[in-house]
Amino acid sequence: MSQTVVGVFDSYQAAERAAAELGRLGFDRSELQIQATDDGGRSPSAADGGSAQASAHADEGTGVMASIRHFFRELFGEDDEHAGNYAEAVRRGGAVLTVQTDDNRLDVARQALTNAGAVDIDERVSSWRSQGWSGHDADAAPYSREQAKAERENVLPVVQEQLEVGKRQVSGGAVRVVSRVVSRPVQENVELRREEAVVDRRPVDREASQADLAAFEERTVEVQEMAERPVVQKTARVVEEVVVGKRVSSETQVVEDTVRSTEVNVERVGGGAERSSDDTTAANGGQTERRVGATNVVSNDAGTQQAAGGVVGAVSGAASGGRRSFADVEDDFPQDYQTNYANSGASYEEIQPAYRGGYELHGDSRFADSDWNDAEPELRQRWESEHPGSAWERVKAAVRRGWDRATS
Repeated sequence: MSQTVVGVFDSYQAAERAAAELGRLGFDRSELQIQATDDGGRSPSAADGGSAQASAHADEGTGVMASIRHFFRELFGEDDEHAGNYAEAVRRGGAVLTVQTDDNRLDVARQALTNAGAVDIDERVSSWRSQGWSGHDADAAPYSREQAKAERENVLPVVQEQLEVGKRQVSGGAVRVVSRVVSRPVQENVELRREEAVVDRRPVDREASQADLAAFEERTVEVQEMAERPVVQKTARVVEEVVVGKRVSSETQVVEDTVRSTEVNVERVGGGAERSSDDTTAANGGQTERRVGATNVVSNDAGTQQAAGGVVGAVSGAASGGRRSFADVEDDFPQDYQTNYANSGASYEEIQPAYRGGYELHGDSRFADSDWNDAEPELRQRWESEHPGSAWERVKAAVRRGWDRATS
């Protein structure tokens, strides 16, 4: 009975290598056919003997996917969803190798495809559906090589937050100096001198002398009276100067926060576990689907189709890797502070971020295998960027202590 074995590969080159292995096992090249949107930059030539044929190329546009799906419908049946699944594998940059064989060589072909790296189409479809895929669209454009490569790599981004501390100016209020003229009453005591003429008549009874007799003539006596009056004048004097300006000062503040990062731990899953074998009868025209290892075999009157595959898994998570936390080693730092910083006038709270910074920087993947002397220039640059105003030479010893405790 004629059988068709179907293997799905992640690239045209992988399908070609599988075809070459089948040829080495005695399969005629005319029994092999490759369906792919990308032939890896190489088109079949006469040297291939027509053995492996790429049905279309990426530059033929989206119409090529309709013809590829038609090929799989003829192979699996009009109503079988497998046709859409295999067509989707080709659209996403994969390649499908079909082998025409008989019952006697069915297991040989299946094992050869499995050994060549054929993927498990059922698991691949399950992965697509978990990402929102709902079914093959014959009009959808095929993946470019870059898109196909990105999907195959299963990239797990490693994200790390970095603390960036900047400065901004805020208003601290203002000082306004206003000069205005004010008047106030003043009072001063002034002593004024006054002169007045005084005429005093005194009764006298004595004999007139010669001098008295001389008074028998006319005489006039004048006495000038004088008086002082207050005179007021004002003079302006500078008694004080008010200087308006600004005084600039600076202070160092320790900014503490937490940053997050993604750590990826790769674990081996399974490893040689055999899958159970069972038979399931589908409602599609009496077709029977049989699980053989990681392979699907679908049989009907027209023949049998089989897909071989394997499994590779990656696990993402927060891995501790056996490295102690900062809390486990922090008790060692107060003693170091007493030895090196207690007399500097800086408190332990000011120096503690340097211990923590050295510890965490050594845990950074970029410095995990670095020597202190090699890493110091970049550590200094990062410290001064994240702690503006904190001199490196002042905290260098504390950073080095935290760095060393990360591995000791």
